[in-house]
Amino acid sequence: MPDLDVPSEESLYFSVNVTSVPNIDGWVRGLEDILAEIDEKYCKKERKGGKRISLGCAKVDIDGTEIRLRVARFIPYPQSLVNRVKRLRSEAYDAIRPYIIVQESPSGRKKHFMSGEMLVDAKKAVIDLNERAVHKEIQSAITEFEKSPDYARIFDYIKNSGVAVQKPVGRSFPEVLLDTDQLGISSESYKRLLDEKKRLAIEAADAKRRELVERIEQEAEKKRQEVLAAIEKDIRGRLSEVTLRLGELAVSGGSSGKKRTNRRSLAALSKRASELRRLASSVGFGEIISDHIRTVEETARGLAAGDTNAILEASKRFAESCGVSPTEVADMNFRLAAKKMRGERLFLRVIE
Repeated sequence: MPDLDVPSEESLYFSVNVTSVPNIDGWVRGLEDILAEIDEKYCKKERKGGKRISLGCAKVDIDGTEIRLRVARFIPYPQSLVNRVKRLRSEAYDAIRPYIIVQESPSGRKKHFMSGEMLVDAKKAVIDLNERAVHKEIQSAITEFEKSPDYARIFDYIKNSGVAVQKPVGRSFPEVLLDTDQLGISSESYKRLLDEKKRLAIEAADAKRRELVERIEQEAEKKRQEVLAAIEKDIRGRLSEVTLRLGELAVSGGSSGKKRTNRRSLAALSKRASELRRLASSVGFGEIISDHIRTVEETARGLAAGDTNAILEASKRFAESCGVSPTEVADMNFRLAAKKMRGERLFLRVIE
């Protein structure tokens, strides 16, 4: 399923701190007048648009003290440029439509599917769109307007009102991105597909198409690393939650041997560990996480039996597997291990 990321007019917004402006309504009207005059000059027959400035509040922490700021957000470019950006989304979907299958549910929700055979052509369509619409039209219009007296006039007005602001220049508008089958990019079938595309391009002496396939290969490897990091972070976070809960149960249910362990809590913990093992296995982390899950299960059995020695030994092994020097206190070992897991990439070292 393709994931089409199309930048919007949000990429054009500029924010300024207007907390110190005494007459904010007058300040807004003055800036709106300037923007309206610029729109009239550049927009020609296009729709002028509505309200151009919005006011809001933001909280910032300065030396431990929370301070509320009043912030004005606006787009310091003509409405014609904003409208051009708004058309980009429909253009992007039109560009890849020849290469996707659309499934519409009874409720009207649409799902898009793309076969691997269509990948290279769809990528080329997006690259061409970026070259034509993003670089030659939108980015060129941004760069040209930033050099104009009208752009300077906007920020001169802000500075003259007593607001400290730097005129932004060199704004880079993001490209349209097409991500396909994010979990499948590391599969052997995906790699074989790209190898075959490259072979055909070489046989046909099509240098541009071969270059395109090589570019897709590079993007796929980069995306693979991003996906693996995201998966690893999620699994690491879930495992740290299980580990912290394990430490809590070790304190309340196993440290003295006299307190009765909450069996429902243990059952819930064992279920979470089992679900985590299954999830990790589905994305290739099953063997890597197995020792950690085994320790969770051993500790759960020790808690159920009130075996404090088994709990302590399991906690030590768990701490060592996370690169932590174990102590003689079980819950401390689990807490230190959980902290280590939240702060470092433990698993990718193994699979990379």
